[in-house]
Amino acid sequence: LKRKKPPLASPSTVLGDSRNSLATTNTPGEVGWLTSLKDWAGILISAQTTTGRILMVFMAFNSLAAFIIYLIYTSSEGIESCFDFKDKELHQIEVAINVCFLIHFGIRFLAASDKLCSSSVCWHISSTSLSRVKIFSCAGFFLRVLKTSNSIKLVQLISVLLSMWLTTSGFCHLIENSGDVWDGFKEPQFLTYWECCYMLMVTITTVGYGDVYPKTSCGRVFVTFYILIGFATFASYMPEIVELISNRKKYGGSYNQERGRKHIVVCGYINYESVSSFIKDFLHEDRDDVDVVIVFIHHSAPDLDLQALFKRHFTQMEFFQGSVMHSKDLERVKIDEADACLILANKYACEPNAEDASNIMRVISIKNFHPKIRIVTQMLQYESKVSDLISERNSMNFF
Repeated sequence: LKRKKPPLASPSTVLGDSRNSLATTNTPGEVGWLTSLKDWAGILISAQTTTGRILMVFMAFNSLAAFIIYLIYTSSEGIESCFDFKDKELHQIEVAINVCFLIHFGIRFLAASDKLCSSSVCWHISSTSLSRVKIFSCAGFFLRVLKTSNSIKLVQLISVLLSMWLTTSGFCHLIENSGDVWDGFKEPQFLTYWECCYMLMVTITTVGYGDVYPKTSCGRVFVTFYILIGFATFASYMPEIVELISNRKKYGGSYNQERGRKHIVVCGYINYESVSSFIKDFLHEDRDDVDVVIVFIHHSAPDLDLQALFKRHFTQMEFFQGSVMHSKDLERVKIDEADACLILANKYACEPNAEDASNIMRVISIKNFHPKIRIVTQMLQYESKVSDLISERNSMNFF
């Protein structure tokens, strides 16, 4: 049948017409070069490009070099000295590094959407040891040195504590070697930077040996506020760091396959209800007594109920924290030596299509790693199921 009504304009056409009408009101010359300059700066600092990664590594090493120069200067007595710029090669290197920081700040300023926030925050942080420590966690994240989310979070927490410790040690070194402000900077205490680091670490851990302590009034006031703020930060971060390290050891590692014993891998929607339902059917008494180890893999650690379930069946089940979307985690669970892989779906999902799409992505990731493995996956929508021909060819079962 032929349609008599004219076709309606698509939303993309209407949106394009509206954008064209708005674009005619602006001056194309101004918007053109500003937009291109901002896009160029964004591509230059983006870690998705090779240039951005090289710039990230270069700035990270500049930060490390600047921090080493700072340690060399603060290792000697005194904080002020006059010298000829031509005779100090170390100072010349530091000036060159600061020029690189200034250029990097200018590029980030061009790429930033909020210019005021970028200029007020980044400029203040760029000259402190805070950025020189945290930049390595950012570089490791963007360069994909850190593979898992737990590793990224662990490095971020440690970098915050480390940067706070090093930065406050620098302030303490400056205050103690300068003396009291209201007393004309008299009677300073000559401490090296490492002695200040030692003093603040002993203070924040509540050990308090008393061999090194602040003698100036400004230093005592500073340490008082440091104890109030630093101890609260230390007490809130340390339990989370310990938990991440313990979970990494507990649910990390690799599966050690016993000779002559088969194993299957179960992934997808892993919680107490789905696992208990699967175990009730898989380990039913009417089934043959097959010596098979069930290896579960999930991105988050199991809760208390699920841990208790794993302990009751510890001879036949093991749990590893990871994702089947990463090849490293697939190697850990020995997916290439498994007899099959089962993907559980969330049957109470609010969006069944999205749940099926995520499970299909898991199938593709596993098949790319080991094409010959048999995969059994749950599908919530009939439209998501693949035809019998493709299922038979790829050794995949849907239910």
